[in-house]
Amino acid sequence: MTKNVEPPSALRFTLHGPVRIWDLAERRLNLGARDLWLAPNVPTGDLDLGTEVVARGVEGAPGERWIVDRITITSVVERRPISLRRPRPRY
Repeated sequence: MTKNVEPPSALRFTLHGPVRIWDLAERRLNLGARDLWLAPNVPTGDLDLGTEVVARGVEGAPGERWIVDRITITSVVERRPISLRRPRPRY
């Protein structure tokens, strides 16, 4: 007797946090816990370092990529201009 075994359905993930790494060329981002890759149809308009997002997608098998198929920006971090003050003297 042969038993048909269906492959397990893909596991879904939802991660929330600030973007720690954003590589537009590779469409790779990191929320601190894991590297994630954006699917080609996911817009990247306002993504930037420090932006708070909720990323949803499909977990890859061990050693494979986790693919984001939906991303929601929850807050945008305003960047402050870099201060050009002289360093404080050390004694």
